Amino acid sequence: MMRLISLAFVVAVATGCATTGVVGGKQRRVFMPQVGARVLVVNNCAAFIDLESARGTEIKALPFSRSAQVALTSNAFSGYNRGLYLVAKGYSDKLEYLGSEVKKFFVDIYNGSRDEVWEVDNLRLPSGKGGCR
Repeated sequence: MMRLISLAFVVAVATGCATTGVVGGKQRRVFMPQVGARVLVVNNCAAFIDLESARGTEIKALPFSRSAQVALTSNAFSGYNRGLYLVAKGYSDKLEYLGSEVKKFFVDIYNGSRDEVWEVDNLRLPSGKGGCR
């Protein structure tokens, strides 16, 4: 039984279902059973940004000029061409809300998971104001 579990783990790592990401200087392992996107987010805008996906808050208070990797996985049986959303919400150093930006990443089941880079350099408010500080 232990041999079977070890073999399953090796297969998962070899096929790309298991990936690692670096967040805040700490390395963590993420399992991606479905196709998805590994997004390297760079904060070029606000003192802090929060990153949110459909699963909830992915990264809290990413400082200015720092980066973090977020693994977005798609839902099973949601078609062959899938869209994954990531939201960046910016805050000043006094924790004032500066605005947000939404980015959609496309993946399809025929090409598999992909790596993307998103440099957050613009934030918007519904009133048209907002921006980086």
